[in-house]
Amino acid sequence: MKDIASKNRLAVSILAGAALLFGSVSPTLVDGRTNTVQLFEQGHASSSSLERTDENGRVYAVTQPSFTVYPADPLRNRGTAIIICPGGGYYLLDMRSHVELVAPILNQAGITVFGLKYRLWCPSTNAPLEALADIQQAVRVIRSRAAEWGVNPHRLGVQGYSAGSHLALSLLQANDTGTPDSKDPLAKVSTLPDFAILMCPSSPANIHLPKNTPPTYITHAEDDNIVPVATARNLKQQLDDLGVPAHLRIVPCGGHNAFNFLQSTGKPEVPWTDEVVAWLHAQKLL
Repeated sequence: MKDIASKNRLAVSILAGAALLFGSVSPTLVDGRTNTVQLFEQGHASSSSLERTDENGRVYAVTQPSFTVYPADPLRNRGTAIIICPGGGYYLLDMRSHVELVAPILNQAGITVFGLKYRLWCPSTNAPLEALADIQQAVRVIRSRAAEWGVNPHRLGVQGYSAGSHLALSLLQANDTGTPDSKDPLAKVSTLPDFAILMCPSSPANIHLPKNTPPTYITHAEDDNIVPVATARNLKQQLDDLGVPAHLRIVPCGGHNAFNFLQSTGKPEVPWTDEVVAWLHAQKLL
């Protein structure tokens, strides 16, 4: 087992850097809409208006991080929620394929979805660190306002695709369980999720997950030529070594986009939602 002190130092340095960059702020609504929440007040994140969305629903140049709420079917709501971190190499966010087309399926299973827009390279000069601050703030906000969205704060998970999985793993590795004596109510809230779902995960270098890593579902395609399938196998082995409940599903083909929802059909090339829902039930998280 790797040295625990080194893991703690890494987590502390990440969190300290995020705190210095962004401070403590309150969430606000975007343009008065009730389903989208801006994570930081003006001045704490860049106020640049470079953000744009192309015809395929891919978002670029995010400088004002936010999340959009896709509520569970009220007749089926189980209190479980997932923050989805779309992929795109920290250069873009594939919001349509990873969030917008996925959310209605999960909503019908009783799951509330929060689609996260996190900061990206260009104009950011340190996108992974800024994005980590964004997802930590999202977890804090959702847990602190859980009743507003019909969410159980102890059934909040994170899901990522590719670079979004890199972000999800960074969140797990940071292992921020809150600062009880902080004067900031949000800082008291743990940002460690209750479960993780990793799709074709890209992993931070030399990742060392903590012992309290939550149950994790991992899926990957054998023929992925962008992120080697060995990444998923190595993560599963590390989780097994820690005694963390983990499930690994490897499919033979589909490449790096195997689990993307297709705009033409509204379905992924490789089906996965039913299996994830069944896994959540088995873990008593749904």
